[in-house]
Amino acid sequence: MRQWIYRSLCLGLLALCLGGWVASYLCIPSIGYVTQHQDMNAEFSAGCLFISWRTVPPDELLDAVGFYFRTDPANKGRQEFYKCFPHTLGFYYGTELFRPSGPSTDAFGMPNSTLATLFRLIGIPFWFLTLLAAGFAVWVWRRTRPKPNPATAFPVEIADGKERAK
Repeated sequence: MRQWIYRSLCLGLLALCLGGWVASYLCIPSIGYVTQHQDMNAEFSAGCLFISWRTVPPDELLDAVGFYFRTDPANKGRQEFYKCFPHTLGFYYGTELFRPSGPSTDAFGMPNSTLATLFRLIGIPFWFLTLLAAGFAVWVWRRTRPKPNPATAFPVEIADGKERAK
């Protein structure tokens, strides 16, 4: 009974990876956590799982604090944004400093932030996650299969010499 629980969990993980791979081309689900100085985010887009976080300058604190979940329609703009980061075989890694552009004061005459926002990104392709999940499922399947009993493994009776001559 326990072996079927392990196998079900591994196949569920494999189905989750395949479903996420397909869903990453249909919409962009993202989940994240915001503090006053950092924004951490994980999202599926264009066949990759992107994990990003940014540090906000001290004079520009974020208002909303806590967890969030949202889905956006899949668009080419965001996929092109990720393509600007260095990538190989679908693996992404990059850091970017965003400097404020525009006037040094906002509409109310208050000074804008002159400090840059540090944005970091790691991207893992779904083909790699699916390959890991499939390898794990095969490993668990082989480890949990029942061991054969040598006495009853091959229930073939050996014929006598007299029966062989016939």
